[in-house]
This record gives sequence, C-alpha cells and structure tokens, in this order.
Amino acid sequence: MATVKTIKPAGGGDYTTLASWEDAVDGESSAAQWAECYAGGNLGAVEFSGWSATPTADNYPKIYAAEGNQHGADISSGAYILAGTPIKSSVDYLRIDGIRIQGSSNSAKAIDFLPSNNAKDARVDNCLIHGVFQYGIYMGQAASGTTSVNYITNNIVLVDGSLNTSPTAMYLYGADGSSGVTTIYVYNNAIYVLNQGTLNNYGIRFINVASCTLDIVVENNIVIGSVTTSGLSITTCFQQLAFNTGSKTFNYNISSDGTADDFGGTNNQLNERAKNIWQDADNYNYNLKSNSVARDFGKTIAVVTTDIIGVSRPQPEGGSYDMGPLERYIKPTITYGVTPTFSIPSSVVSSHEYITDSLIEGPTGQECQLIYPVNRNSVCPNCLYNPRQKKSSNIYRDGGPIPFEKHTICPWCGGEGRSDRAVKENIRLRVYWSQKDWIISNPVENPDTSVMIIGYMHLLPSLEKADRILLNKDVQPYRKWICERAGEAVPWGLSQDRYFAQMLNRVGGG
Repeated sequence: MATVKTIKPAGGGDYTTLASWEDAVDGESSAAQWAECYAGGNLGAVEFSGWSATPTADNYPKIYAAEGNQHGADISSGAYILAGTPIKSSVDYLRIDGIRIQGSSNSAKAIDFLPSNNAKDARVDNCLIHGVFQYGIYMGQAASGTTSVNYITNNIVLVDGSLNTSPTAMYLYGADGSSGVTTIYVYNNAIYVLNQGTLNNYGIRFINVASCTLDIVVENNIVIGSVTTSGLSITTCFQQLAFNTGSKTFNYNISSDGTADDFGGTNNQLNERAKNIWQDADNYNYNLKSNSVARDFGKTIAVVTTDIIGVSRPQPEGGSYDMGPLERYIKPTITYGVTPTFSIPSSVVSSHEYITDSLIEGPTGQECQLIYPVNRNSVCPNCLYNPRQKKSSNIYRDGGPIPFEKHTICPWCGGEGRSDRAVKENIRLRVYWSQKDWIISNPVENPDTSVMIIGYMHLLPSLEKADRILLNKDVQPYRKWICERAGEAVPWGLSQDRYFAQMLNRVGGG
C-alpha cells in the first residue's frame, strides 16, 4: 500500500513543494511514496535521488495531479511545476501523471531521466509540457545489463520554435555499454511547434549506439511543426540518429513532413497541417475537429483506455480510437432540476457538425474577404516593422498579401513600414442569399439588401473587427457584393458553441 502525501502550494496540505516532500520520503523503508499534487501555486522543481529503498514494479514513487486539479489540456490550469529543470530523476520505476510542466531554460530538460543514465520501467502519462526547454522528455537506459519497459502516453508537448537551441520534444535512447534490452512505448501523444523561428525543431528523436537492444513502438502520435511559404516543413517530426540493434514499429502516426513512415509501418499520414487536425492549435485548443484526419483513424491500444483528461477510448460516435492525446468527446445534454424527457443524441450533433463543416469547407461554401478599416498609422501587414528605425525591416511577414525576397523593398508599403491601404483577409463562409433559406414561414420574398452568413465561432472576432465584407470573392471580376454587419451575431447550430450566424446588409457592389 502506497503512502500518499498531499502537496498544496497554497498551504493546507502535508507539504507545499515537491522538493520538501522528496527530501522527507527518500529515506523511508518503502519506495511506494506518492505525491498528490494540487493547484494553487508552483509545486517547484524536484530531483529524485538518494532513495534508501529500492523501487520495484509493486513499490514505486509517483507524482500525480489530484482529482479536480488536472490541467484539462489548458496551459494555465491545474497542478503545475515551473522551473528550469522541473523534474530530474535518478530512481527507477518513477511515474509522472497529469502534471502541467512549464520549462524556463532553453538549455535544460523538462523531464530528465539522465542523472542516473537509467529510467528502468519509468513512465510519463497525461502531462502537458510547455514553456522553454531544450528537451521535453529525455528518457532511456545506460546502466549495464538493464532490461526496461517504458511508457510515454497521452502527453501534449508544445515546442517553442523561436529558440536558437533547436529544441526536441522527446529524446529517447538505449545506449547501454553492455547487453540490455530497452523497450519504449510511445502512444497517443501530440507535439506542436509554436512561435516558429528560422531554425529546425524536432519531434521524436531516438538513438541506440552501443551493444544493447532498443525496441521502440510509436503509434497514434501527432507531430506538427511550422511550414514555410514554399510548403516545406522546418520541423523534423521523427528522426533516428543512430541505431545498433532492436526493432522499430511505427504505425498510425501523423507528421507535418515526410518522416512518419521513414521506419516502415502502416496507416501513417504525411505532410499534414494543424488546421486539418485541431480546432485552434495556435490558441492552445488541441481538441479534434469533427472532420479531423486524426478522428477515428487511430489504432486500438489495449493499455491506453482513456485520453489525457480521462475520456474513455474509443467514444461511441465513431467506434474507433482517435489519434493524439484527446479523444473527441461530445458533451451530453444536462438538464438541472427536472428529469429530462428528451435529449439530442450525440451522434445527431456529430452528424450535424459534419454536414455543416462540409457546407462551409466544401463546394457549397464561398471564399469571402474581410476588409478592415483604413488607418494611416497602421503597421504594414506585409512586412515586419522596425520600431528603432521607424520604418520597414524589409522582411516578409508570414501571411502577408504580397510575398517578397528578404531585404528587398516591401511592395506593399514601399519600405515605409506603415500603410494606409485597406487590409484584407480571406474567410470561408456559407452564404444564404435568399430570405426563404432562413425563414420558414411566409413571406418568402427576398429583399435585395439582406444576406445571412454562417461561419466558425473562432473566426467571429475577425469578422467583428472588419469594416466591410466582400461576399463570393471568386466572382469579383464580374460583380462585387460588399456588405456590412446588421446587428449582432448569434450562436448557431445544435451545440451553440461551434458556429455563428450573422445578418448582413448590402452597401455596395458593381
């Protein structure tokens, strides 16, 4: 039976930091010491070393987030550690579960099993790793003759692509100086590169350079890096540095480059983009879209029965495992105070979203254009502004309207760095031109000035900032339908949180 102690940074528990707990329990006669961690402040860096008792498969140390104190896949929630090297371990069998881990050093490791060169039967599950680090999870073996089975499951690792240290999300190794077998299972993780700079980044790297055997199994993982304007990835998603002996099993993985199938395997997806997988990756929303390429395309893995927030796998809507750490979950209808007499089946909501997504993204949707208000002091949308020189740096801004070569004159602002030209942004919408399409009862006549649009809720802030909107941009050589918003947008759809509806009045054209 494990001895459980509470770690509450705000007070009221057995300890306020993980370090004080570790110092107190490392001399106990049993290694079955568990730290139940709570939100309310920084748990602090912790190093596992000098334990009197030898951990075993049945008696092992563990740190985990208490019920109700998990991060919920949110970078500002839950029990967390903020430090240069948040977790360092020199003991075997350590388990880390559900902790949010934020690094603060670009030359350190967020979870480091290197001090002992050993991580026998250690595992990292359901963690959210973000911030600044050179390595997210650094795990492997180097002790003589070690046989180990490691698991890394259901984790989200966010890489800061702006660092000049070319950070790596996971570095896995089997470098034993004599015979030994290391097996590492890497299941249902997501790795995403934020703030991409000009240097390469790495997702999952592995190495085996000595006489030991490394058996690595990598399945249901998503590794997505930034993509250049030429369509090439500047993140190496899966990389083998060296390999002595052992086996490599790579199935059902997704990469933003062509490396997911570099080691054989089946059902790997190459050259994918975040927009085809997650709802809003750049704003830390890694829930799967209803039509995500990761939804229901995963492999059934017997040892992974829930996702990073505890949702069971698989969900009944699709009946198959989703790839990555978050299983797409349709919330049940909750009625307070009375016994529900009717609820919309989640399968109906899912089908509704699938059809609506198809109406917007498919041939029935229309490419429209937001026209933002003109401001003579606006920073040029096509280049990076140099505040010191108070003019353009003549470096192209990703997503700008007119690409140009670095250190040539920006064609949009002429090198001024500011522009009074209207900024435009494309947006895809479902447009209803006829009043009978949105009004069931009579009359069905169509006023020339009224239009209704349906769009994704996360695009509503951009629409509300726009001065005007050009509908059906693709036919503007023949006719322009320029409109303004009429009233406020309202939630639309069965779930009321995925789409908005907005009425427009035509104000110009020709």
